[in-house]
Amino acid sequence: MIRLTKHIVIIVIGILIFNNHTYSQDWHFSQFNQAPLLINPAAAGSYQGDYRANMNYKTQWSSVATPFKTMAASFDMPALRNYNGYKMTGLGISFLRDKAGKSEYGFTQINLNVSQAVAVSKFQELSIGLSFGYGQVAANLNGLRWDNQYNGVEYDPSLATGEGLYFPKSNYFDISAGFLARFFDQNLNESQVGISASHLNRPWQGTLSDVNTDVLRMKIIAHGRTEIPVGQAPGTSIIPSAYVALQSASTEYVGGLNVKTSLGMKSLYTGYNSQSYLYIGGFYRYRDALIANVAYEYRSMLKVGFSYDINFSLLTPASASRGGMEISLAWLGNFGYNTRSVRTIRRRTF
Repeated sequence: MIRLTKHIVIIVIGILIFNNHTYSQDWHFSQFNQAPLLINPAAAGSYQGDYRANMNYKTQWSSVATPFKTMAASFDMPALRNYNGYKMTGLGISFLRDKAGKSEYGFTQINLNVSQAVAVSKFQELSIGLSFGYGQVAANLNGLRWDNQYNGVEYDPSLATGEGLYFPKSNYFDISAGFLARFFDQNLNESQVGISASHLNRPWQGTLSDVNTDVLRMKIIAHGRTEIPVGQAPGTSIIPSAYVALQSASTEYVGGLNVKTSLGMKSLYTGYNSQSYLYIGGFYRYRDALIANVAYEYRSMLKVGFSYDINFSLLTPASASRGGMEISLAWLGNFGYNTRSVRTIRRRTF
């Protein structure tokens, strides 16, 4: 059953990788696996531990114009567990800020996440989740130059812009939902497939006009990953992952893999949460960029990741292939030796 599940996950990832769509320039993280609550509210509390914190920072297009910046942070934990140590109810909170260019046009949003899970077996968990968000869209128009401010010879900031600016700021509520399926083998290697829908209520985001159709379109995200051990000895595995985001007529598509290698720092006494790993990999964003990334995971608790987008889209002549840098930070903690955790129960069982 576990092998069949892994094959299904690999097939789903393959379909995502070779599916052809146009790409979008909506906010995105290249290290999408390190932003779990943002891509799927069902991921709240869905991990092997007692609490988790994530931070992400991305800057891009600095070689073309004022850099676009995206920042995020989240915290989540399983509030209730069942007899197998699986999460029953998960809670989380996330923050996201996206700023674009010189006008700093973008949004700031905070979300509250709740998820509910059912353990199909000791090796399978199904979760559904909801996210309730509150955000603000804004722009700083000071310093922008307009056609009407050209006096025939040069730019004159004292001239009127001639632009009708109605709503430089607007607030909105946002609702999202998601589904996540997780599968484990007896060595705790995890596979997962998920789908989520953001902006279910299509919130109005009017900023520079009062048109009622200026709404945030629904966004569908599909994602999957699996961990495949290499060889008989534990310590090395490959982790293929895929991510697709569909929003109106735009699609963002990313696929690739990481190679995970043990650094041989396992404790001689407990063997509990003490392994350290190095991750090296590459991903491809369709018609946009190649992504090189590296990460270091210390004792299965602290993970620091770095990636860089090598751009080859239509902006390549201006960007000189310099897309953007991204940094991620994740902390996975336990409240001491938790006898109710999934990791503890499984290790004790096997």
